[in-house]
Amino acid sequence: MTSRPQAEHGIPLAPTDLVRGRLPAPSWIRTDRIVTLNTALIVKSIGQVSVGVVDAAVKGFCARIGYSVPK
Repeated sequence: MTSRPQAEHGIPLAPTDLVRGRLPAPSWIRTDRIVTLNTALIVKSIGQVSVGVVDAAVKGFCARIGYSVPK
């Protein structure tokens, strides 16, 4: 995620995309970059996005690496 606008490889997050929590700033999910996060580094949760947003992010990432998501 980022708070910098991502026109080409980003999925914008609107307040209505969260089923729980609130983002402190307009945010985007980057589908052009994957990172590994050690769960021990997570200190709190700020929210949860809807299933539709997760699906869109997975499809965007898979398209980026050339993988076709089965329907």
